[in-house]
Amino acid sequence: MANSKLDTKDLEHVIASLQHIIKHEDTRTEIAADQELRNRLAEACRHTMLRLERPWDSIRRYNYAVHDVAIAKTGHSMGLWAALVAESPNSVHGSQLAEKTGVELGLLMRLLRYATAQSMVEQTDVQSFRAIEATRTLSMPMMNSAFTVATEILIPSALSMDAYFKSTDFKEPADRGHTLFHQAFNTDQHCFEWLSAKPGLGQDFFNLMKVRRQGLKDWLDGFPVEKYLDVKDTTERMQFVDVGGGNGQQALAVLKRHPEIAGRVVVQETPTLGALEQLKSDPQGLIPMATDFFQPNPLKGAKAYYMRNIMHDWPDKECRVILGHLRDVLEDDSVILVDDLVVDDMEMHWHPSATDMTMMTLLAAKERSLTEWDALIESAGLERRENVAYDAYGLNIQVLGRKA
Repeated sequence: MANSKLDTKDLEHVIASLQHIIKHEDTRTEIAADQELRNRLAEACRHTMLRLERPWDSIRRYNYAVHDVAIAKTGHSMGLWAALVAESPNSVHGSQLAEKTGVELGLLMRLLRYATAQSMVEQTDVQSFRAIEATRTLSMPMMNSAFTVATEILIPSALSMDAYFKSTDFKEPADRGHTLFHQAFNTDQHCFEWLSAKPGLGQDFFNLMKVRRQGLKDWLDGFPVEKYLDVKDTTERMQFVDVGGGNGQQALAVLKRHPEIAGRVVVQETPTLGALEQLKSDPQGLIPMATDFFQPNPLKGAKAYYMRNIMHDWPDKECRVILGHLRDVLEDDSVILVDDLVVDDMEMHWHPSATDMTMMTLLAAKERSLTEWDALIESAGLERRENVAYDAYGLNIQVLGRKA
């Protein structure tokens, strides 16, 4: 067996390399250009930190984690992050920040010291700080929505976990009418219905949903959609159907790459969301169609039916209904393109694991491993013809067809 022991020189070299990365933004930018390398390095560092924790380190991390969100949200609302970014790449003295934000200097320094310890900002002198990558992220306008959703929806729902599972004898949630969300907010309304009755909070939630894939690889850059279309077909056959496609963003992206199929790209959505009315006023080559994917699909024989982030919103029982209605309208050369996470059965990345907890908490839904996808696809009378991973975080396009 090879000797797994690292000597002090090895460790000192690792530490020096990491300190170089910490101090040099150009190095971090170079690493970030390679998403797979960046992810491997970040995960290795994160797991190393956690494995090196002593018991009291772990206790403090769990007890004090709430301060991360609290200070990130407070710094955003007081304009602290924006003030630092405005002067970037220069450092800003605490007294200048106090003047810009109207926050008392003593309080500001305490917040900034914590922010420095959490790599939200960089401290350059006793009372001077400057923006780094995290500061720029924290200053983004959409972060206000992210913080609001975290503090007013996700955290209260997640903290009901212990009581919820005790009340269900520790059964996996499968009823969208009885979730951790329902327990936390003492409501019988579905999460989305509850949000729609709270305009401000609901808008924050849906704003966040619109940008949740920001910075991730575009599926059209990693998946050969033209392989499953017939762009030379001159008949009236529909080529691409975006099922539950909202305002048609993905359908428009396909049409931009393949303008020759204009007039044969369909966006199916429930009329209650209002997205179809917007599309009707400016179709841009798309055909809006009011549908409910829990009812038989009215469009038979299209070349490709695409679903983005639909399956992970629903438990298996409902997913079988959705897939079954699509199966029933497929021709032999038709396919269903499922754009969703496929999580690893082993060594799961923290991002899909956290998303899975969120889906369980709010919707009694789940992110699925390949094994779980296999069981669901088989139970819906379909077969997987291809699976293409197009992002290092686990985003995949699964190509499904009727069983041969």
